[in-house]
Formats: sequence, structure tokens, C-alpha cells
Amino acid sequence: MVPTNRTLLLLALGLPLSVVPTAFEPAAVVVLGAWVAWGIGVLVDVVALRRLELGIDIVTPRTVAVGDEACVEVTLRRNRGPWLAVSLRTEVEPPLCDAPEARARVGAAAATFELLVRAERRGRAAVEAIWARVDGPLGLVASVRRETCVEPPIDIVPDVARVADAVTARLGADPMLGGLRRDPWAGHGSEFESLQGYVLGMDPRSVDWKASARHQALRVRRFHLERRQRVVVSLDTGRSMGDPIDGLDRLDHGVHTALALSRAALLAGDLVGLHAYATRPSAFVPAKAGLPQFQRLRRAAAELAVQDEETNHVLGLRDLAMRLDRRSFVVVFTEFADVTTAELMIEVLGQIARRHLVVFVAIDDPATEAPLAEEPVDVLRVARAVVASSLTERRIEVLTKLSALGVHVIHSRPGLTAGRLLDRYLDVKRRGLLG
Repeated sequence: MVPTNRTLLLLALGLPLSVVPTAFEPAAVVVLGAWVAWGIGVLVDVVALRRLELGIDIVTPRTVAVGDEACVEVTLRRNRGPWLAVSLRTEVEPPLCDAPEARARVGAAAATFELLVRAERRGRAAVEAIWARVDGPLGLVASVRRETCVEPPIDIVPDVARVADAVTARLGADPMLGGLRRDPWAGHGSEFESLQGYVLGMDPRSVDWKASARHQALRVRRFHLERRQRVVVSLDTGRSMGDPIDGLDRLDHGVHTALALSRAALLAGDLVGLHAYATRPSAFVPAKAGLPQFQRLRRAAAELAVQDEETNHVLGLRDLAMRLDRRSFVVVFTEFADVTTAELMIEVLGQIARRHLVVFVAIDDPATEAPLAEEPVDVLRVARAVVASSLTERRIEVLTKLSALGVHVIHSRPGLTAGRLLDRYLDVKRRGLLG
């Protein structure tokens, strides 16, 4: 048991007043009575807390999306006794963050509290215990208790709702992703389906002029999208992917963007796989079709963590190339720290681009671009602008080299990356670039 703030305050006021009887003897009776009353109050609280029978039940969720709050339900059970003030705090493992302290008054009936612990990044973490501090009836003494949580750890997974919203917002009205059924579309797709008569509103570029001459009427070509093409997402999990942008690591932004593409590709009937690497290959999910594959990709992505080591692009990307046995739509999410590392990466990506359609995705950091927009009014801002300009020039130089090798480059801020990648994927599907 520990003294409360009320007891400490009374002691702080009472000790100076205890010297008053030395100057005014009749006050001794009042001071003595006050100390006796305080002692009786402490004794009452101690007896009440020793007789207290408090049951604590803890319920935690199985999963929580990264960046969201997990609701930990704590139920306090009492059989009898007066109303008591209770304070609750959480003890959690990273990457969970402790919930703010919850305070309430509890009577004889059971009471349930909701403590919100925030998940900062993906991973697996447990709520280790709940600390309960119960004040006595008079608030002079408190009892502190630690209740161990026996619930299994919480899986911190990518935010599926955010992924679904991104896909719906960008492609919700696009007929090309209407389902797994093979639908013909005039002027779109890669495989010829049939000819049909021209109707006002159709794209004139889809008109087959030779067939129209034979039939003495306008005819347009109908195509269907080729299904079951392969889409493979490769994620770099090296040190540079741990840089925070807008409250999330680069890797978390990459995972959300990769899952948005995966969901769209699976809806379009393609096969989607996942590859991850840092100093060495760390994860691989074979490409499969069907919406159940999305859950496999989500679970695999939830287990990815940033490693405190530099990325070996040569080993990681060569391992990816060896696993691709047919032409695929390959998306590489990475970040390069220096030009030397980038040169090795450029060489390997150029080799992969000879057989596959490669899209290189780099997420721009707004913090790097901000100094370029500031007015250089002092030496410090000029220095910041010079450094930011140098980093930007090197970055553009690397991206230009990749484009020259036939690699499709996408670089933008986190909020725009998913939309641009989905647009590129649709463009590839419409033009039949995978063959």
C-alpha cells in the first residue's frame, strides 16, 4: 500500500502546524486531535483495502490495423463494499503504446473500462499486464495491484480498410475490375474477341477499317482482358525503409500500396505473389489467384519488419529473378541511400527488365522537399536548401537511369503513390504489355 496525494498534502500542511503549540499552548489539543483523526482515517483505509476482494478480467483483440487503436477491455468485479476510486494503466510491448490512465469510481457491481493502446507499426505485441490502483474510502491510502494478462499477443496487421478504400476510390467505377468473369470490351484488352457494329459513343480508334469496308458498315473490334497474368510485389526491408514519413515507416507505406495493388489485381483475375529481402531474401509467397490469396499476402506482409542492416539489392533481386519462370508484372518497393548502392541496384533491375515488366516505386519524403520551398532568408535555410537540392538531383539521376533501361518509375508522396501505381497497372492491362 502507498500514500495518496491527499495524504502527502495533509502531511505537508500538518507538519508546519505542529509547531504552533510551542507558541500557543491551547492549540496543542486541536493539533493532537487532527493527528488522531488522520491516523484513524489511514487505519480505516488500510482495513478497507485489506478486506477488498477485487477481480480483474482482461480481454484483448486478436488483430489491430497499424496506426489504429486496439481496445483492451478491463472488467473489475467486487462483491461488496463502498464506492472506491480506481486508476488503470496498461503495460504493453512495443510496437504498442501504453493507453492513457483511466480513472473512475467502482461500486459493488462489475464495471468495464476500455483502454485504447495505439499500434505504431506492424508486428506482434502483447498486453503484458494491467496496473490497478485502488484508493481507500477516505482517499488517504491506495493499494496498487499488477494483474498479468494471459491473452495471446495482438497481431498488428496492415490496414485493410485503408487498402479497400484506396482501391474503391480509384477503381470503383472501372468496368475492367468488375469481377473474375471474362468480359469483352471494345478497344480494351490484349486478346481479340469478335467484331460488333459501331454505336455512337464508342471510341473511333477501335474501328476496324478493313472489316468495315468488307461489311459496308462500321465495325469495331471487341477484346477481352487476359486473365491469370502474374503480378509479383517485391519489398525492401533494409535500414533505409525504416525512415518515418507522415507518422509511418517507408515500409508501412510500401506495404499499404502493395496490398492495394494486390487487391485490384486479384479482382481482375490475375495471380499475385509477394517477395521481400534485405541483406538476404526473407519472405516469398508464390503467386496465386483468388481473393483468399489476399489474406495470405496480408499475413505475410504483417510479419515483415525493418532490419537494422543495409540492403543487398544484388542478392535480393537476383533471388527474385530466379523465382520468375514466366513474364510478370514486377513491382519493386525500395529506397536507395547513396549513389554506389543505387548503381548496383540499377544494373540488376536492368537485367530483370529485359524479360519482365518492372515498375520501380520510390516514396518521396516531404521533409526533403520542404527546404526547397522556403525563402532563403538566413544561412541555415540556405544550407538546408543546398543539401536538399543535392539529394534531389542525385535521386533524379538514379530514376532517369532506370527509365532509360526500360523500368517504369513511380515516385511521389505517400498519399499519391497507390493511385499512380494502380493507374500504371490498368494501363499495362489495357495495352496488353505483358503479352
